[in-house]
Amino acid sequence: MKRPFLLLELLIAFSLVTIFAFPLIFNPLNRLNKELGKLEQIETERLSELLLSEVKENLYLNKVPWKKIPTKKPKVPFQEFKAQDYTFSLGDIKKLRNVHFDIFLYWDKAPLKDKGGREFGVLNCDLITKKATYNHKIFLFSYEGTQLL
Repeated sequence: MKRPFLLLELLIAFSLVTIFAFPLIFNPLNRLNKELGKLEQIETERLSELLLSEVKENLYLNKVPWKKIPTKKPKVPFQEFKAQDYTFSLGDIKKLRNVHFDIFLYWDKAPLKDKGGREFGVLNCDLITKKATYNHKIFLFSYEGTQLL
């Protein structure tokens, strides 16, 4: 006895395999894209920490005139520091990612003096990218032979 519905059965089987194959293909791709996004976020945070260390080093070496640091949050980036651009890759050499940081530096409160006459204060350092803002506080103090202001 002949089976006339063989083509119809094959078509149904192929469509079922196709329907069930989509989640097996697209779920891992979605997870990969989310993981790459998280890796990019982690790398951007690492670069902000690196930039913060450069800012701290310049402050402690007095390369930045502390008198020019404003007491209120400015509307434009701090002019003494150049905006920083970083390029990095997440394992794939063909796709490079760029991150641009604007640096906003201002006093949390005006510097104070302790009993020994040394000045101290807390600076806010905001590192701003297109996607995120990284807020840091820097404690500064004067030591022998230097002054904050």
